[in-house]
Amino acid sequence: MSTTEKSYSTIARLLHWLIAFLIIGQIIGGWLMTHEGLPEGMIYDAFQLHKSFGFLVLFLSLVRLAWRLMHRPPPLPAGMKGWETFVSKVTHIVFYGLMIGLPLTGWIHVSASPLEIPTVAFGTLPVPHLPVPVDGAFSELFGGFHEFLAFSTLGLLALHVGAAFKHHFVEKDDVLIRMSGQGIGKVLAMGFACLAFLGILITMVSFTGGEEEGHGTAPSPETAHSTPAITAPVAGEHSWQIIPEETFVEVGVFAEDAPRQARFTDITGVITLDPDAPETTGLIDVTIKTLSIESDDHLTVNSAVNEGWLNIGRFPDAHFLSETIRKDGNDGYIATGVLTLKDVSLDIDLPFTLEISGDHASAEGGITVNRLDFDIGRVDTEDPETVINISVGARKG
Repeated sequence: MSTTEKSYSTIARLLHWLIAFLIIGQIIGGWLMTHEGLPEGMIYDAFQLHKSFGFLVLFLSLVRLAWRLMHRPPPLPAGMKGWETFVSKVTHIVFYGLMIGLPLTGWIHVSASPLEIPTVAFGTLPVPHLPVPVDGAFSELFGGFHEFLAFSTLGLLALHVGAAFKHHFVEKDDVLIRMSGQGIGKVLAMGFACLAFLGILITMVSFTGGEEEGHGTAPSPETAHSTPAITAPVAGEHSWQIIPEETFVEVGVFAEDAPRQARFTDITGVITLDPDAPETTGLIDVTIKTLSIESDDHLTVNSAVNEGWLNIGRFPDAHFLSETIRKDGNDGYIATGVLTLKDVSLDIDLPFTLEISGDHASAEGGITVNRLDFDIGRVDTEDPETVINISVGARKG
């Protein structure tokens, strides 16, 4: 569709300024949440909000592209040089690529993350992950692309604004007012551009070098800190290797006026145990990946992600360490150790039974804890008692 108008349509201008506002906000917000050292309770929500606005930018950019393809823009000033016209057209094409590519690389980054943290746009709309390989290196690669495109967008914005100001104050043509309009619109456009770059400059100067100041860099929930991987023990007479398909933790809680059940299936670690003399040769050092949660109840899984419960994005691991194991009856044992959930560590006694057949061992144990002691489920305190049952399969060596 062609046009003889000297300015963009109302819809085109609305999309332009709305997307510009969102992108500036995303650049500032993205810098803050990775350099300011946010409180632990804010990190998950900050990244969810960043992803939510990123999807909004992607949607609006596709709408704007469709509108642009159906509506020819107003003609450039007749006096513009050929190279200026060429650069203007290339700049707009690159802008569309960045507006779409920036959120897409972020989407690929979180989709490929081994943490597999679900995205819920604005806390309401679940957004599925893209069908890409789930691989840490692949995720980090696209995280790097995402950051590169963000800085590229910032550089192109500076070029774009500088060119608009040059046309208005030096060339004295209508390039700027085609998108801003006359009068107050022109003033608001220039004011917005100046404030936006001032805000970005202040943000980057104020929140740079966080490690030197003791803040460190806030971890992304997509690459959140986790308990360091435990090195497998050297095979020995009393070393046991966990069999993944036979090992899981089941948790039962009462929440939202009903009993809830969940299972965690990704458990790794070191077990050293002499069944006849556990007091002298006994060690249990295991990590439970909270992201491996499974449940027939979708509410249970969704709640586990939230800050008030397990806050899986921030705390992808639970950990149990026992260096004191003693016999309790013929086939009974008690492992005294420390259970860590959400960076809260408490001493517990874990009773368990053990059956050994050749080089294979099966252990069953269970404890009851008050989840409020671990700062879990404070939004629902009717019955904080939590039952944890453990099943472990292991082979010797």
